[in-house]
Amino acid sequence: MGDVYSWLRSQFTLRMLFLIVAIAAVYLGVHAKWIHDRRTARDWVRKHDGTAWIQGNSQVPSPWGLGLFGEDGATDVIIADSITDDDPSSVARQMKRLFPEASVHLYSLTTYKWTDVE
Repeated sequence: MGDVYSWLRSQFTLRMLFLIVAIAAVYLGVHAKWIHDRRTARDWVRKHDGTAWIQGNSQVPSPWGLGLFGEDGATDVIIADSITDDDPSSVARQMKRLFPEASVHLYSLTTYKWTDVE
């Protein structure tokens, strides 16, 4: 029985434990930042009510396990081109990066046409 414990002690050192904890902390930190950015984007959409929309609910799966942290998915993100304080195409690209599970559309209020953002 003592041989098993000495084998475990020689295989898994404190340094290895710190490495595993550091990797887990980086993983959680990246996801926490992503969730923060997604919630900031949702607040931005609420501020621009009428020129931007995010559609989705809790039944839509969120990417990369963000649902484990309570983040809801999105089905569609729609950005109208009448946004005056920001460039609509850059906002649409940023929304696509933050909501990869959603279809992001740029809507022209002058020509009434949709443009899908890739």
